[in-house]
Amino acid sequence: MVDIRGFKGIRPKNDLAGRISDLPYDVVNTEEARNIVQKENLSFLKIDRAEVNFPNIEFNNPKVYLKAKELIEEYLDKDLFKVDNKEDIYVYELTFEGRVQYGLVCLSSVEDYLNENIKIHEYTLPEKEIDRTTHIDITGYHTGPIFLLYRKKKKIADIIEKTVREVKPRFDFTTDKGVRHRGYIVENPEDIIEAFKEVDNTYIADGHHRCKSAVNVYLKRKQENRLTEGSKYFLSVIFPTDEVRILPYNRHVLDLGELTETEFIEKIKKNFVVQEIEDELKPTKKYEITMYMGNKFYKLNIKEGLIEDNILDRLDVSVIQKYIFDEILHIKDPRNDKRLDFIGGINGVDYLVDKVNKKGGAAFIMYPTTVEELLEVADDKKVMPPKSTWFEPKLNSGLFIHKL
Repeated sequence: MVDIRGFKGIRPKNDLAGRISDLPYDVVNTEEARNIVQKENLSFLKIDRAEVNFPNIEFNNPKVYLKAKELIEEYLDKDLFKVDNKEDIYVYELTFEGRVQYGLVCLSSVEDYLNENIKIHEYTLPEKEIDRTTHIDITGYHTGPIFLLYRKKKKIADIIEKTVREVKPRFDFTTDKGVRHRGYIVENPEDIIEAFKEVDNTYIADGHHRCKSAVNVYLKRKQENRLTEGSKYFLSVIFPTDEVRILPYNRHVLDLGELTETEFIEKIKKNFVVQEIEDELKPTKKYEITMYMGNKFYKLNIKEGLIEDNILDRLDVSVIQKYIFDEILHIKDPRNDKRLDFIGGINGVDYLVDKVNKKGGAAFIMYPTTVEELLEVADDKKVMPPKSTWFEPKLNSGLFIHKL
């Protein structure tokens, strides 16, 4: 049984949704966020990465969080945001490259997370947790939704279909990246709440740090005897597993150490069949990797008998980590080793080629992790290697805000 509920959504005025909402805070750095805000002064990154409002300041300076709170109140005072007058559940429709996915915007229970009804597949980093925990606690708002998954139920799908067919969108815009965002209010949110009682679990797809930070705020406020009803839940968008899309998380090794390119390839041949190819053919099946190095493309296929039965060892990202990064290059801590860079699959092959041509090393184009693998890892109470999944399209922040 999954516990969800509606909330009085704080949303941009309909005609401003496309200007205010923006990328999640954690897919851009400070410099990138600053450039976005310079182009669009209303961008929600002014709130989610409030350090951009100062000429030179650390992102975790207390002034940054106070500025974020000030700006939310300012947006409300200037009627840039509106507050819905009842506790609603919303349908969030995303269309990208011909694919459509429908998520339900609602509140998910912190207790469900603590009881492992909300399942994880990734570890969190303390520094990132502290940042978002402080942001939530000082501002008093959940500003970024957690991207959750559930196994589709016909009853829920029927309600979503009826909503999209019969209800006028509250916002409808397309970003410069070609993603169309539309939002609807569900007429009878209690039907959705009741239907989710038949869902066993939800799974975090994206937003582990935001989720853990919301949990931290709940525990902190509970200990300090200032727990509010809103603190017991966090902002989420829940999608059926069969509608979401995972792109590969590609790798760029900047340094081959003492190995020449020829020596590196010879070592790879111990565990892979290596074939030079004429162009950047992307992998078409599991355990196939495309490598770019020295102005040449290579196809790497793992040799038979090297894949173990354990779900973690069966992941493509685990195979490359074990047999190339660890065994050959001695990169044993991929999360923190500066020789290894991770490139989201939304960036094309040309992007990887350009990085290698400018910085050297080798790029590896991966076959994407599947949703089924993610669910299996989470159900088995394990965690994936870092940077195993890249969900696309991303959920815009600032379309929905929840006041604690």
